[in-house]
Amino acid sequence: MTEHECGLLGRLVREPLVHFLVLGAGVFVLQALVNPGAVTRRTTQIDVGPDELAWITTTWLQQYRRPPSESELRGLVDDYVRDEVLYREALAMGLDRDDIIIKRRMVQKMGFLTEDAATERPATRAELERFFTANPERFGGWSYSAADAAATDMVQRGYAGGVAMGSDLPARAGSGAPTFMLWAARDPNSAPLQRMQIVKGWLDASGQTHEQVFDVDCADGGQPAAGTNRCPDNGATVDTTTCVFTEDKGDAELAAFWTDPAFDATQSAFYYVRVLENPTCRWSTWESIRTGLAAPADLAPTLQERAYTSPIWYTPAN
Repeated sequence: MTEHECGLLGRLVREPLVHFLVLGAGVFVLQALVNPGAVTRRTTQIDVGPDELAWITTTWLQQYRRPPSESELRGLVDDYVRDEVLYREALAMGLDRDDIIIKRRMVQKMGFLTEDAATERPATRAELERFFTANPERFGGWSYSAADAAATDMVQRGYAGGVAMGSDLPARAGSGAPTFMLWAARDPNSAPLQRMQIVKGWLDASGQTHEQVFDVDCADGGQPAAGTNRCPDNGATVDTTTCVFTEDKGDAELAAFWTDPAFDATQSAFYYVRVLENPTCRWSTWESIRTGLAAPADLAPTLQERAYTSPIWYTPAN
């Protein structure tokens, strides 16, 4: 063998793609020995079409806020194909059987499906309007009442008596603070809601900016504490060994009527709504369970997912 041929062979031995192909071939041979019929029963084709590329690109955009470059997209497609190969081989070898984490996750998903099926009924027009125009929804005005916020036609009253999120609240000729009607519904694929907040920001006379957070609705019948404007802890927990969260804590919907207790008509201000779920596992905890590796010590094992609305802006008349 010549020196050139030896060098070429050495490079091939060190090539990661060769390692992957050899590993895949080994898994395939092992499966053929363990379960000979499975090799002929399942497909060996992996399609990466427009739908898969769109999903890959969208996932990247959500994380990095930009489209992937050509080389990055090639790498993402390679990762997708590799994961699909290993996933199919794992299913064929029955690695999903007798796995308590997979079992509990499937039970949780079936629980969502059966719960939806058991409670399925035609929605009223008011319910449809509330769902499709507000999730979460928020209206601001000068004359809303608690009765407006509790009414089944809250959305119609919101548009008739004020402005929706993302709008400018016109200055009021007389006195009085702005009032807000709020409503949010749980994501059926995630944890129950824990609290609803209004975040207020304003500009004082010296040009300094300020922000203050008000808890305005608490799950499980809690009330914001006077002085701190904070909801009590509702006791929701997460099993960080399985990532199963408590379903008996938190609410499916939160709604509130709120008046700014410290409104100053001479100050520019904004108001937006933030809704927090009960705690769930952070991505690093999911990865630790999946891989069997220890989670990073500098990351908390859980977090609270949240949703935000666009703000309502107030500008003084002058």
